[in-house]
Amino acid sequence: MRRRPILALALASAVALGTWASAAAPAPQVTDPASDANYLNDNSPLVLPVNNPANNNPTPVGSDGGSDILSIQWATLKSVKTKKAKSVVKGFTVTMTLTEAPGTAGVLYRATGETADCTQVWFQYYTDDPKTTPQGSLRHTCDGAVVVVPVATKVVDKTIVWTFEFGAKDLPKVIKAGTEIIDLSGHSRDYVSNPTCVDASRCTTNPTQIDTTDVFPGPYKVGS
Repeated sequence: MRRRPILALALASAVALGTWASAAAPAPQVTDPASDANYLNDNSPLVLPVNNPANNNPTPVGSDGGSDILSIQWATLKSVKTKKAKSVVKGFTVTMTLTEAPGTAGVLYRATGETADCTQVWFQYYTDDPKTTPQGSLRHTCDGAVVVVPVATKVVDKTIVWTFEFGAKDLPKVIKAGTEIIDLSGHSRDYVSNPTCVDASRCTTNPTQIDTTDVFPGPYKVGS
C-alpha cells in the first residue's frame, strides 16, 4: 500500500477554511461495519446507491483497511461570528472515515446523495491521479446531465474530506442553505485491475465494489 498526499488541494482547503467555523457536528449520518471491505458486495453494474445485506458482511481476513468505510458525516460550515456580524452558512463538508488511511492504488471513494434538483450528488476521490478527471471531484446532475467538477478535497490520516463552498467555481448553485440531501450512502471500488479482486475479470472491465454502505434516508439539511 502507498499513500499519495494531495498537498495542493489540502493547502487550498486550509486557506478557504481560514475564516470558517464548523457548526455543531452531528453524528455521522452513514455508518458501516468494520472489516467488510472484502468485495462481498453487489458487483453488478447497477446505478448506485443500492441496498444489499451482503454489504454488511465482515470477514476475519481479506478486508482492505484503506478501503473499509466506517462512517460518512455531512456537516455545515459557517463563517465565524463576530461582534459586528452574525455567522452565515458558507457551505458544508463531507467526511468519510476509514479503518486505515487511503493508500491502495487504483481505488475510487464516493460519498453519495441526491436532492430534489439533482439525482446525483456524488463526492469522489481517487487514490491515483486519473488524468482524465479531477482527483477530488463532485459528480452531479443538477444541470440535467452528468457533470464532474473539481471540489476542494484533502486526506487527513484516515479521513477523506470534501468541502462544498457556496460560490466556488463550477459548483452547482441550486445546492444552498436549506437544501435537503437524501439517500446518503458511500462506497469504495477498484477502477483498475487489482489482483486481490474476488472476480479479477471484473476489475479490468467494470469497477468492482470493495465496500458499500447501506443507504440512509436522511435528510441532511444544509445549514442545520
